[in-house]
Amino acid sequence: LAGEEAVSLLAAGHFFHWIKLCTYELNSGEFNLAYMFITHDLATVRSIADEVVVMKEGRIVEQGPKDEMFTPPHHPYTDLLLSSVPEMDPEWLTTVLEGRGVDNIGEAALKKQ
Repeated sequence: LAGEEAVSLLAAGHFFHWIKLCTYELNSGEFNLAYMFITHDLATVRSIADEVVVMKEGRIVEQGPKDEMFTPPHHPYTDLLLSSVPEMDPEWLTTVLEGRGVDNIGEAALKKQ
């Protein structure tokens, strides 16, 4: 079964259920299935894949087991893809407030006026 980038356009809830169903079927061994996901979303790849292949302009530039593929060193294109995966910084609000010289959101709003 192949899924391409359009699968990632599903609403988050639908996408989660689709992935959950696929991984359940794959792990159950009942249907002897294999999945190939074509995507730039390496965060999803990291959560569901066993093997990863990185292609650029139709050519394989790097491939291997997931654990190896997410451990440096990488091909420059793989580095580019990995660097584009957003990461949540739990301290982002504190950093913004400190940059504005205030301790809380209320002060930030008053100071901005």
